[in-house]
Amino acid sequence: MLINFGKLIYRFRLWFFIFGILCMAGGAVYASGIFNDLVDNGFNVPNSQSQRADIIVNKDFGGNQDSLILLFSSKKLVYTQSAYKQAAERIIAKIASLPIVTGTNSFYAKGGEQFVSNNPHLTYALVGLRGNIDQQANDITQIQSLIKSKTLSVSLGGSAVTDNQLSRYIQKDLAIAEKYSFPIVALLLILIFGSLVAASLPLGLGLYGVIGALVISRLVTIAIPVSVYVLDIVGLLGLGLGIDYSLFIVNRYREELKLHVNNQELALCRTMATAGRTVIFSGLTVMIAVSGLILFPIGYIRSMGIGGAAAVLIAVIGSLLFLPAILALLGPKVNALQVSNIIPKRYRMQESKKGNIWKLIVDKVIKYPLLTIVITLALLLLAGLPFLHVQFTSSNYNVLPKNSSARVVANSLSKNFKYSNLSPLNLVIPLKEINNRISAMAYINKIISLNGVKGLGEVRENSGYLFLEVIPKNNQSSQNENLVKTIRSINVKGIRAMVGGNSADLLDQITLIEHDGIYVGIIVIVSMMILLYMLLGSIVIPLKTIILTALSLSAAFGVLVWIFQDGHLASILGFTKLNGLDASQLVIIFSLAFGLSMDYATFLFSRIRENFSQHEDMTQAITWGVQKTGKIITTAAILLLVVIGSFASGEVVSMKEVSIGLIVAVLVDVFVVRLVLVPASMKLLGKYNWWLPKPLIILRDKLKLHDFY
Repeated sequence: MLINFGKLIYRFRLWFFIFGILCMAGGAVYASGIFNDLVDNGFNVPNSQSQRADIIVNKDFGGNQDSLILLFSSKKLVYTQSAYKQAAERIIAKIASLPIVTGTNSFYAKGGEQFVSNNPHLTYALVGLRGNIDQQANDITQIQSLIKSKTLSVSLGGSAVTDNQLSRYIQKDLAIAEKYSFPIVALLLILIFGSLVAASLPLGLGLYGVIGALVISRLVTIAIPVSVYVLDIVGLLGLGLGIDYSLFIVNRYREELKLHVNNQELALCRTMATAGRTVIFSGLTVMIAVSGLILFPIGYIRSMGIGGAAAVLIAVIGSLLFLPAILALLGPKVNALQVSNIIPKRYRMQESKKGNIWKLIVDKVIKYPLLTIVITLALLLLAGLPFLHVQFTSSNYNVLPKNSSARVVANSLSKNFKYSNLSPLNLVIPLKEINNRISAMAYINKIISLNGVKGLGEVRENSGYLFLEVIPKNNQSSQNENLVKTIRSINVKGIRAMVGGNSADLLDQITLIEHDGIYVGIIVIVSMMILLYMLLGSIVIPLKTIILTALSLSAAFGVLVWIFQDGHLASILGFTKLNGLDASQLVIIFSLAFGLSMDYATFLFSRIRENFSQHEDMTQAITWGVQKTGKIITTAAILLLVVIGSFASGEVVSMKEVSIGLIVAVLVDVFVVRLVLVPASMKLLGKYNWWLPKPLIILRDKLKLHDFY
């Protein structure tokens, strides 16, 4: 089928090329407007208790009066002096006059201990904003022009500012990542191919992948909200996989041209039947893994799945439609603009006639397979040990750069104000559950008496609900999970509260991920095993591959805890030690790393299976497979790591976390699992690598799956 498809592309190569260029140009124009269509939030769990409580607080009470925090400071004046007071009140009055503001509070209004600082030069004001968090984040620009003062320095903080700045930093990091990764990848491709023309093709396909994925993501925003975080996953996978897949196609086409110098059509058809087939199966494996994220109802995770699936789809389509048309038009000119005089031959992609380092390594590995497996597994388990003390947290101001105003304000409140409420709990009680005031006071006293509670903030009531703002002793939402559970379990004379706020939302997130993650994982793993069974005609190898991938992921998660939670390398990587890992980030890392691992596994096992089907010699098949794929898998991984690494250099810590997790997972997978554990385990199992139960043998023969391998 792929051979016939190759013939079709060759025959209409110019039309395919023109169609691809038009799609790319039109897509670039349409995709440029995506920034206005993305939402800044998406972390809430739909229909959870925390979301229901927060919706009531926002709708019926105008939200918490801390959507916006104004931090006032002066080098000379103290906050009790009249000049300080007048300057602060002027700013508060200007902001309070805006229609988007629901209310304000400060030391100069209702007062209260929460506004009293241990630094007399500091105080702050709270501002409530209408609408949801995304609408509030968009309103920040309007407010920024009103905080200028000759007397005081004013910094903006709060949840709305955090989301606003997070969106801006993500866009900035994306631009910087693409700016620096492109030239580095270009240089590596020139080293690999030794030709400027051949090197330019993967770069073009990487750009094509990013544009196409952004187009799909923007189309999806018509139906459902898509998080701004989709930009990072689209940039990472669109560029990375576009380059990787086109690398396979271009490299194979150049090899086929050497064998069929006078028959370019045959060279293209052979490329489609071999490298094209690999790209299809590799794309399917990554697509299955990433699409699992779409099954989660959390908007942020689902958005990453949508962007990731779009990036994989466009990378595959571009590699199988647009790129072959370009190769058919170029023919031998794909090798044009050689730089042979500049680049030594040893740096170009070519197989040595005398063997290579991959053969030397695999020969040593399969000589002592059991010992190799034991030592390697021990090292992987050791790397994964830190994950045993993992703590979970949510993304908030702490993922922003140190100099961002949202983080400066939050840190200042935490340090200088004893009763600041950075992470309040929103308690909502239906009035129909309250029999009398005595019962209500009994409930409130019960809440105040809890160990983790510092006191009450706002207390408001309307015709339907009583709203209590509870201030925890700990400002970190990750450390208030038990407090949320305790409050939810309290029942005083029939009064029970719905609990919202960041801490409650984090608890609901973790609960949902633990529950749904099991089912999503089962769906992804079963789908992956079916796909690898079709490709390889084995049930043992898919099962073994999943186990080895899980081990490499445990090592990656252990390293993440060691770096981000324990704070090692924090100064080198440019972040402040976190109190834990974001649970949603781990889900994303798992899906992406799992997909990429299966991607490389597909490529390696298909070559081993190809040789074993011809010679039925396992040792030879392992050696030949690793030797044939070692350089191209390593090259593809290095190119992908450059792209991922460029995102790790960004300022948003959450994306740095995802990037470093993927870097570790890819390094372990390529240099430990594929190069050591796979050859050793296959040598140990011998002919049982291809074992199938009788029903699956019958199914294989009935479906003629031999055609796949």
